[in-house]
Amino acid sequence: MGLDVDVAFLGDSITRGGEYQSQFPDVKIINLGYGGDTLRGMTERVGMVKAVHPEKIFVMGGINGFASLGVAGSLLDYKNLLATLRENFPTEEIYVQSILPVSREKLGGENIPQANAGIKNLCGEFNATYIDLFSLYADKDGRLNKDLTTDGVHLKPAAYSKWYEAIKPYVYSK
Repeated sequence: MGLDVDVAFLGDSITRGGEYQSQFPDVKIINLGYGGDTLRGMTERVGMVKAVHPEKIFVMGGINGFASLGVAGSLLDYKNLLATLRENFPTEEIYVQSILPVSREKLGGENIPQANAGIKNLCGEFNATYIDLFSLYADKDGRLNKDLTTDGVHLKPAAYSKWYEAIKPYVYSK
């Protein structure tokens, strides 16, 4: 008998930083965010998600490796991740959260909106729901507001409140 959860979060250190269980205490949640993880790594960890039998899966990834892979490479990796998730979870709800803006120049932040548009298209292909978090965190220049981040990439704990509010309807939907 394995652990059964209502919701699994799959992602990198940005996902890892979220306190989802405390925000949604009446929902059984597992946070499978892993620092430094890439889309390929997340694909390899789909078995971890499968082991907990979630009804809903929230995915966010892509910033790690984005500068080296570029938009096209990132979208190919995202497509493989979503294909693997859908193959393993044919009827479960999959929610894909956009890549967040960054304020560190070296990470290719100017290309994140283009990548998010591609991710949104992939969601249609794999019957997943796209959730735009980018807009909640971007300043007028499309960068992560410096007041919300510790290092230009990661969110301060208080900054997650916008995220929780954005996903709340999806967490509680039947």
